[in-house]
Amino acid sequence: MNLPPNLDTQIRRAAREFWNARAVARHEQTKQGTSDSGQRAEVTAGRSLDGFRSLIMDTIRRNSCPETLIHDGRKAVSLPGYFRPSKSWDLLAVRKGQLVLCVELKSLGGPSFGNNANNRAEEAIGSGYDFRRAQHHGQFGDGSRPFLGYLILVEDDPGSSRAVGVHSPHFDVDPTFRDASYQSRMRILCERLMEQQVYSSAAVLVTPRPANRNARGSYSDLSEATSFRRLLTRLAAHVSGECQ
Repeated sequence: MNLPPNLDTQIRRAAREFWNARAVARHEQTKQGTSDSGQRAEVTAGRSLDGFRSLIMDTIRRNSCPETLIHDGRKAVSLPGYFRPSKSWDLLAVRKGQLVLCVELKSLGGPSFGNNANNRAEEAIGSGYDFRRAQHHGQFGDGSRPFLGYLILVEDDPGSSRAVGVHSPHFDVDPTFRDASYQSRMRILCERLMEQQVYSSAAVLVTPRPANRNARGSYSDLSEATSFRRLLTRLAAHVSGECQ
């Protein structure tokens, strides 16, 4: 398996680009007088996760066959679903009429960490299950066994790192979630998405909002199993195996 060189440095750069892209988006919307509330101006800005997308694409190119076609354009990343007609993903690769891989990139920021975390969990679970049912019904080519990856960037903030209570008046909550922070909830989500074989690999990465645009990017993993490096390693092994 061949991963991009100086991977830690490149991940830090991608984290810095993520925050810079969001800052630019907020500035542009403010200048134009548009009115996305809270931090929605940043979220709706488009491809702020392009640095991470590029690392994934580089990993695919380093390990895949020459005939593997990578798609990341908006008009080329739609796949059929089972419970819905189609869904657009962030990145996919096709080889000889079969889907090789598909990746979803998301982020989770404040100040409404609770609502955003619930939305992200529902999206990941629903999209993943829909994808696997479509695969089961042969929607991605006969015999296709695609890699499905998921990456979520979480803002490293007191609002995401402190313990959060759970309200469930009728039945006991899974003890794993008791007093878990939103960061921990995303880690648990990723672990269980892999455990239940909904996603081939799921990663969560936390990154603090920098004080200014010149600040050096930083990030941390919440566990080895849910690290971005592990996602790239598993992806590399999958695309390499497709060439056998």
